[in-house]
Amino acid sequence: MVFSAVCYAWPMADTKILITADQLFPMSFPDERVELSEGELIRMAPAGFEHGRVGLNIGSFLRVFALEHNLGTVVGSEAGFRLDEQTVRSPDAAFVSRARIQERGSPEAFWPGAPDLAVEVVSPGDDAADLERKIEEYFRAGTRLVWVVYPRKKRIHVFHNAREVRVLEASETLSGNDVLPGFSIPVEKIFL
Repeated sequence: MVFSAVCYAWPMADTKILITADQLFPMSFPDERVELSEGELIRMAPAGFEHGRVGLNIGSFLRVFALEHNLGTVVGSEAGFRLDEQTVRSPDAAFVSRARIQERGSPEAFWPGAPDLAVEVVSPGDDAADLERKIEEYFRAGTRLVWVVYPRKKRIHVFHNAREVRVLEASETLSGNDVLPGFSIPVEKIFL
């Protein structure tokens, strides 16, 4: 859901003030998550329990694997990725390769670019068009792999680009392909 309230909209009519990633970073939003899409602030209520549980499960599996194989860094939904001047996204889990961390360091601000892997966990109220826009933004900014996780259906949609999807059922195996070489896990384990 998109809100342009508080000081981001003029008191008159529908005129909105767009903000940049640099303007967003020092702002504070207690008790809620925010993202930025094409300069428009997107405010989100805290995630539900199942969403948080599944997001942490997949993030934990990724983190352990990435550490054991010295592949890079895994972050949770608190980390922002500056996809462009006016777009900041915070996937539920994300992986950035060791080579990119060595090249750019570990910034205190938003990561300057897209994650190599973005994981989005779908909540019951999520809008399909908004999710599609996110996936397109990730790939346009350089993400190489997107996993969209559906806890209710116990499915994962795997994207190697914004247009082609492979649907994995609970009985199948999720792999990291060339983004996380050697990573594989039964889909059902993510939902335990």
